[in-house]
Amino acid sequence: MSDLVSCQTCGKSVSASAVACPHCGASGQGAVSSKSGLIALILAFFLGALGIHNFYLGRVFRGVFQLILFGIASLLMVFLIGWLLYLPLLAWVFLEFVFILLGGARDGDGMKVKL
Repeated sequence: MSDLVSCQTCGKSVSASAVACPHCGASGQGAVSSKSGLIALILAFFLGALGIHNFYLGRVFRGVFQLILFGIASLLMVFLIGWLLYLPLLAWVFLEFVFILLGGARDGDGMKVKL
């Protein structure tokens, strides 16, 4: 016999081991991440261009992509065109910083990160 819980979005019964509600599609069932939003915010502010905050939150693909983008932009600074990659990267990091600050960020499992 499986344990059933109530979905916090639609209220219907869902298996306790479900990743998402089969009725409304809500992920994480309203669960809050064990990751600290404050730590993610500090990492995004100081090391955001390196994607360290994404590694901390468990979003490894994003972190690797930001790290590679930073490395390529740094190498291209020799030719004075690295800023063409730095500007979008910094805009991306700024938006992620704002999402974390406003409480809209999610970790790698889709759970909300709280400050």
